[in-house]
Amino acid sequence: MKTPPLSFEQIRGNIRIPQNKRSISITDDEAAALYNFLISHNWKGKRTVEIGFAYGYSAAIIAGTTGALHTVIDPFQKKYGNMGIRNMKALGLWKNTTLIAGYSHWALPLLLKKKRVFDFAFIDGGHLFDGIFLDFYYLEKLLSPGGFLLFHDASLPQTRMVLGWIASNRPDFRFLQVSQPNLCIVQRISNDKRPWWDYHHFNLYGLSRFNKLKQLIRRIIGKI
Repeated sequence: MKTPPLSFEQIRGNIRIPQNKRSISITDDEAAALYNFLISHNWKGKRTVEIGFAYGYSAAIIAGTTGALHTVIDPFQKKYGNMGIRNMKALGLWKNTTLIAGYSHWALPLLLKKKRVFDFAFIDGGHLFDGIFLDFYYLEKLLSPGGFLLFHDASLPQTRMVLGWIASNRPDFRFLQVSQPNLCIVQRISNDKRPWWDYHHFNLYGLSRFNKLKQLIRRIIGKI
C-alpha cells in the first residue's frame, strides 16, 4: 500500500465547514471510506474529476490521497465564500486543482470535445434524476479503461434509479463493495459493445436478490 501525499488526519483537520452546513458535505465516515479506497490504487500520472465542489472536503480527499491533477466542476463556489478554494490552498492542493466554474451539463461536453481522459470521477452535483444520469452519461465517455466512478448520495431513490439502469444495461461496468451505504463505486471493465437498439428493464438498484442474480447472469452470458 502506497504512502499518500497527505494523511486522513491532516485533511480532516484542515477542512473548515460551517457547522450548520455540514449536511451539504460528505461525512467524516464517507471521507474515510473514500480515502481508504483511493490509497489502495496507484494514481501516479493519473487524472481525477469531480462534479460538485462546495467546501472542498471530497476534493481534498481525492487530491490529497492520489496526488493526481484534479478537476472540479461547480458554478456556485462564490456562493460558498470560496471556502472550497481556501480549504484546498490551506492543504497545499490548489496548485494541482482546476476549477471549472460552470454547470456540468455544459462543462462535460467541452471536456469530451477536448478529448480529456480521467481515471476517477466523483458525482455529487445536482440531485435531480436527469442531472445524475447526464453526469454519468458524459463521465463514462471520459473514463479510462479500468477507471472508477463514485456516486455520492447513493441511498436517494433518484441515484438508485440511475444505478439500476447501469446494473441492467451496462455490462461494461461492475459494482464494487463500499463500506458506506451512501457511496457506490462502479468500474469500467470493458468497452461498451451494446447494439444501438439495446435496452433492458431496470428497477432501483439493490431492490431484490432476483435483480442481482439477473445482473450476474447477464454479465456472464451477455444477454438476458
